[in-house]
Amino acid sequence: MERFKNYFFKLFSTAFVFLFAFTSIFSFVSNAQASDVEIVKDSSTDKTTGKRTLTGPYLTNFDAPAFNKPFDNIATIQTNEGYQWDIPVIWIDEKGCVATTCLRGISYAPVFAFYVPENVVLTGDDGSTNFSIKMPEFLTTLYKDASFLSVSNPSTKITFITTSSIVDFVGETFTTPDVEAALFTAYNLSDTAAAPVSSGSTNNGGQGQATPAAPSNNATPAPSPNPTPSPSPTPDKDLVEIHCSAGAIELLGKENLSWFTNLIRNVIEPQAVNLLMESFPSYSIAANTTGRDELGRKIGLYIYDERRQIDKEKDTEDVLAYVDSTYDKNNNSAYSYFIGVNTGTLYDYDKYTDKIVFDNSQLHNLNNTLVHELMHAFMNDYTRVGMEGTVPYDNLTKKDNMFPLWFIEGSASSVENVYEYRQRHFQAMRTYTDEAGNQVVNDTYTKELLLSFYANFDDEDYGGASISTTKPDYDHETRNTTSRYVTGYLACMYLSKLAVDSGHVSTYSSVLNDNTNEFDSQAIRFGFDSILYELHNGKTLDTIVNEISEGQYANTAGFQNAFLTENDGSVDFCVDFLNYLNDVSKKLTEENGGEETLANGSMLLPFDTEKRSPLPLDDKLPSNMPAQTHYIITDNNDFEPSTVAEIDTYDQGGLSYPGIVYTNNDNMVSEPEDNDN
Repeated sequence: MERFKNYFFKLFSTAFVFLFAFTSIFSFVSNAQASDVEIVKDSSTDKTTGKRTLTGPYLTNFDAPAFNKPFDNIATIQTNEGYQWDIPVIWIDEKGCVATTCLRGISYAPVFAFYVPENVVLTGDDGSTNFSIKMPEFLTTLYKDASFLSVSNPSTKITFITTSSIVDFVGETFTTPDVEAALFTAYNLSDTAAAPVSSGSTNNGGQGQATPAAPSNNATPAPSPNPTPSPSPTPDKDLVEIHCSAGAIELLGKENLSWFTNLIRNVIEPQAVNLLMESFPSYSIAANTTGRDELGRKIGLYIYDERRQIDKEKDTEDVLAYVDSTYDKNNNSAYSYFIGVNTGTLYDYDKYTDKIVFDNSQLHNLNNTLVHELMHAFMNDYTRVGMEGTVPYDNLTKKDNMFPLWFIEGSASSVENVYEYRQRHFQAMRTYTDEAGNQVVNDTYTKELLLSFYANFDDEDYGGASISTTKPDYDHETRNTTSRYVTGYLACMYLSKLAVDSGHVSTYSSVLNDNTNEFDSQAIRFGFDSILYELHNGKTLDTIVNEISEGQYANTAGFQNAFLTENDGSVDFCVDFLNYLNDVSKKLTEENGGEETLANGSMLLPFDTEKRSPLPLDDKLPSNMPAQTHYIITDNNDFEPSTVAEIDTYDQGGLSYPGIVYTNNDNMVSEPEDNDN
């Protein structure tokens, strides 16, 4: 907060302290229930010539308070267009004093010093001069029914935003000379403190301006698909240099990558995080837990192009995106992760224009893949014991407690457009060889064809389709596609159905409607959510599989060996489910004039939708999207330490045993405390 300290506390002490006693000197006072703050202002004196008009401001990059940890004292204002700037925040305790650390048993309220840079005009989405600032949802949890209060002083152009609960803390005692003097003494304030309004310089200690205009189209023009977001949003940072590899910059140029970096960082990734939060109640609960982090708040971003490979470990070939996680030695073995995005299939050379152009048709795949990869990131925190295979006893190994790869990849595949993306794998399940030796695709899935596929399929390219423990993974990762991503997907869908049918999700008594043969994606999603929730709260996958199958499967290995075999109920489920997706695909194709249109298959969407992606293709964030609070991309292209404390993962369940923490070298770091003492 050093860069804001002087001017902010000067203004705080001379303006905000009179908030309740001298409200009439301010231009407006507005109240709003969390989590929006409505700003109603007199715009008659505004000068808008030459300024950039922005909409939909929301407050982000601001951490919830945690006991015995310093308060976050910097927040970021971001707009629909991807522009952002920092504002200072202070916390006031129940005695009216400025607090720096969150202690148990004491109530606090934040005060945000909001301002608009000089080169910017903020409007409502309808173009009106009034606008609302969306606040983080965790504030709603902290302050429940308390409203937000905002007060503006025209002479400073600063709007102080706080909660109405601060009235109970401060009252008129905060206006006393003693408190004001204490502020000056504690923060070494001067009478010459500068105001935080931009002077137009991009090097002004963070008081700055919004991002400059989009680059010109002189050399290599920025691609022009929809979306077309604004370029890098931080005024004094080159986000291309921060996030992009030297090889990608050399091949694609900074203008293209400026557009693309902003697309990932400020448009797609925040929406993917929000979608997963909204779709899984367990994640939503974890995100709003006070006093500790149960989901990570920050993550790194690395953009590269496999055609200009620089780092052989990070520049992974034949993938569109990935999440890499590890116990990072460089951060005292803290669990860390980053998102990697490969532009290799996204940008092509147009020989007719001699330009590098973005392939707009790949946006659906990019959206789906980032949702898939972020599901991994969520599970890395929420179910880390099983994701990493941490074990409680020296005579066991990580393999004893790590989730099988079909479950890890099947979980992530269940939230993406897997039925279309891996269609030829699914099509192979209804393909047979006729008497003439020709490969024939049957019109429907049948029990006989599915069982034959799983009994005989062992392809050189795709590996073995079974997840049986009798057919372990191949050494070559690319030969496990069917097992991990396709069979794993079907297995996770079936486990979700079992969770619902066994009463683990009380809202739905059944996934399958026998009268219409229509599958309810919400029921399946909530079934899978119940599995995640119970893993997070200590049950092992072995226990959950046994319980939701009502004893049919003794453990995970028993489920794997029985899945899609002659005598297992999973065969009927998969045949019915695949035929339902096949019927939806036929219907959608007919409705689209014969153009092949496949069902999506993601549990995040209705199964009968023709949407190819759970995320919209737009040039900005939706105006109604809450401010992002988790997995915010930092100014880092490598491993970003998770904010989830390692000790808070101890009570999670793994495959077969509760976990303790091991480093990536299998060296034990610590073990859980004995709860019996």
